[in-house]
Amino acid sequence: GNGIGIDNWNANSSARTDQVTFLFKDSTFNLVGGISTPLQINAPTTNSSGIDTIVPISGSNASCTVNDLYLINGNTGATLGVVTSLSGTNQVLFANGDPLNFNLSGTTGTIRSITLPATMYKVRMITYFVASDGTLTRREFVNGPVQAGNVGYVDSPLVYNVEDFQVRYILDDGSLTDNPSAGPDQVAGTADDIPANLARVRQVRFTITIKSTELRSDGQPYRETMTATYSTRNLGYDAT
Repeated sequence: GNGIGIDNWNANSSARTDQVTFLFKDSTFNLVGGISTPLQINAPTTNSSGIDTIVPISGSNASCTVNDLYLINGNTGATLGVVTSLSGTNQVLFANGDPLNFNLSGTTGTIRSITLPATMYKVRMITYFVASDGTLTRREFVNGPVQAGNVGYVDSPLVYNVEDFQVRYILDDGSLTDNPSAGPDQVAGTADDIPANLARVRQVRFTITIKSTELRSDGQPYRETMTATYSTRNLGYDAT
């Protein structure tokens, strides 16, 4: 998200911080030797309770756990789903009302639209953002014990006293932008948007500014700004 976070550690009340979410394969899932591999699956079905059911071709659901997040890939598309229960030794169930409200179960839902050949990857989804008190926070969604109140994430504080956090994107021509799809006016949702630019992102640049609680001799706080640029494999960018 570009410019969406309120940071009360910044004296400028109009300043806004960025946030970024990464979705990537869980390298510990369904290991073959030391390599994580996709789980080959049969076509999804819907049981008499309206819950979508997936049966791995192997006939075993031993690799799966309740609250796992899966990228379900088919011949004509893909969708995300959160495991809500296991049945027997071979069924993986995806019911509505999961902690992230991702599942749209039923005969016309997103999981049932997956066609063969199909696979499931366990994926991790992590967001980095600045909380309103100035704490840079790592939020990991599901993929762990179900939280009280069906909360779908766990937050971990990383850095305190953050005055600013900005995320920019480097395209394949070396240009730098806050929002790849926004077009020349850099405002998403207007007529000059260029959705094709989403596929042109090659690197991500993070800039973070820390402001001290103590003051210097001139009465101003200490500030430190750090910038780092990272290349990511198989990078995909979503404007939302």
